[in-house]
Amino acid sequence: MRVDGDLEQQGDLELARRALAGSWGQIALLTVFTTFTAYRFREPAAMAAFASVIVSGNLLRLYLGWRHSLFLPVRRTRWRRLMAAAILLPALSWGLLFFRVIREFGLTDYSTSIALLIGSGISAAIITSVAPDRRLGAGFVTLVIGIPLIALLQDLNERSTGIGLIFVFYYAFLSFQLRLYHQTFWRNAINQQSILQQRNRLQDMVDAIPGLVLWIGSDLRYKGVNRRFAQRYGAGTEEYLGKELGFRNVDKELVLAIRKFTASTADESALEIRITDRREPRCHLVVMRRVNPSKVQGSDEIYVVCIDVDDLKKAEHELEQERLRSELTSKLAALGELNANVAHEIRNPLTAVIAATEMSQKLLEATQPDLGTLRKLAAKILETCARINKLIDALKGFSRKSSGDPYVVTSLRDVVRSAVDLVEHHFGMHHVALKVDPIDEPVSIDCRPVEITQVLVNLLTNGLDAARGRDEKWVRLRAVATGEDVRILITDSGMGIPEPVSEQMFNPFFTTKPAGTGPVSA
Repeated sequence: MRVDGDLEQQGDLELARRALAGSWGQIALLTVFTTFTAYRFREPAAMAAFASVIVSGNLLRLYLGWRHSLFLPVRRTRWRRLMAAAILLPALSWGLLFFRVIREFGLTDYSTSIALLIGSGISAAIITSVAPDRRLGAGFVTLVIGIPLIALLQDLNERSTGIGLIFVFYYAFLSFQLRLYHQTFWRNAINQQSILQQRNRLQDMVDAIPGLVLWIGSDLRYKGVNRRFAQRYGAGTEEYLGKELGFRNVDKELVLAIRKFTASTADESALEIRITDRREPRCHLVVMRRVNPSKVQGSDEIYVVCIDVDDLKKAEHELEQERLRSELTSKLAALGELNANVAHEIRNPLTAVIAATEMSQKLLEATQPDLGTLRKLAAKILETCARINKLIDALKGFSRKSSGDPYVVTSLRDVVRSAVDLVEHHFGMHHVALKVDPIDEPVSIDCRPVEITQVLVNLLTNGLDAARGRDEKWVRLRAVATGEDVRILITDSGMGIPEPVSEQMFNPFFTTKPAGTGPVSA
C-alpha cells in the first residue's frame, strides 16, 4: 500500500510506541526460559551469548522507542536502520537458541516444548508490534520459525515431520495475519489523515470567515471556535474545547443572546447586538442555527456566526443622508423651474383680486351701491383667492419631506390635478399641449399623495423637455384602472429614450440633465 511521507513518519512513530511493550515482553519471556533451562545446557556460554544479543537488541529497541524525537524526522534513515537491527538481531538469536534446544534436548523434552511455545508466542506478538513495517515482521517470523525448522528437517521422522508441517502452516498463517494487520494499520492511518485534513480544511474555512464563529453543544460547552474568536478574547482555539459558554469573559450580551436561543425552540435566529471590540461597542449581525448531526435527541449543536456590520450601518446611514440631500437638490431644481409658473399663476389672480377690490370700493362710495354687482365681485374675489390658496398648498406639498407621512386613501383625480396645476402654465409658456384624459371620480389609491405628485411633476416636466423641440408638441396623461390596480401612463411626442439611458435610468441619482436644470430624469 502506497503512502506519502507524512504517513511514513506516522508509521515510524507507531513503531516507536509499540516498541516499549514488545521489548519488555521478549525480555520477560527470555527470563522465564533461562530460569527453567539454563542449568541444563551443556554449553551455557553459547546460550548466554544468544541471551545477551536478545537483551541488548530489545534494550536498543526500547531506547529508540523512548528517544525517537532525537532521530525523527531529521535522522530518520539512521533510526530505521538501528530499529531494524534491534528487531532482527534478537530474532536471529531466538532462532539459533531454539535450534540449539531442539538439537540438544530433542522433541520430547519439556525445555523444547517451552522453547516452541515461546517461539510461537513472540512470532504472533511481533506481527502486531511491527505491523507498520511488514518487511520487519516477515523477517522476524522467518528467523524465529525458519531456523528451528531446519533442525526439525534434519531428523526425518514422523514426529519432526509433523511438527515441521505445523511450523510451515503456522508461518503461512502468521504471514497472512501480518499482511492483514499491515493493511488495516495503513488503511486506518490513511482514513485518520483524511479526517484530519478535512477537519483542518474546515477549520481553515471557518477561520477565513470575516467574523466570530463558535459552535456549542446542548450542554452550553464549546465544541469549537475560529481563530478570530479565540484571538478576540486572548486564547488559543484548542483552549475553548469542552469549556463552558462564557469562558475567557466572552461578551455578556452575546452570551445572553446564545442562552436565550438555546432555551427556545427556534431552529434559526438572526439579530443585531453590540459586541465590544477594542474597547468600543460595535454593531454585529449574529446568526444562530440549531443542528442535530447525530440525529439523537439531546445532541443538538448551536452554530453562531457574528459579523461586524458597524461600518456597513454607518455607510448605510451616510448613503441615506446622501439620498436625502440628492432628493432635496432635485426638488430645489424642480422648484426653480416651477417658480416662474407659480409666480405668474399667482400674479394674474392677484391682479384680478386688486381690480375687483378697487371696483368694489368705488361702488361702495356711491350713494346707492349696486348690491348685485358687489356680490358678483365678492364671489370673484373668493374664487380667485381659493385658486391662489390651492396653488400654494400644491407647492408646499411638493417641496416638503413626505417619507414619514401615513398612507391614506386619496382620490386619483385630486392627486393628478395637483401635479397638473403646478406645471400647466409651464406647458403654456413653451406651447406644449398637456392632454389629461378624464378620470372617473370613484377611482382612489392608497398612497402618500405628496410623493405621487412629486413623481408626476418630474415625469410631466421630462415629457415637456422631450416634446418642446418637436414639430408636434404634446404630452398626454391618462389613468387606467384594472380591478384593484391603477396605472398612470405619461407619453410624449419626443424621440423616445435612448438605450444607454434606459439601461441606467433606474439607478439612484442618475440624470441626463446638467446640474440645477430640473428634476431627476425618470
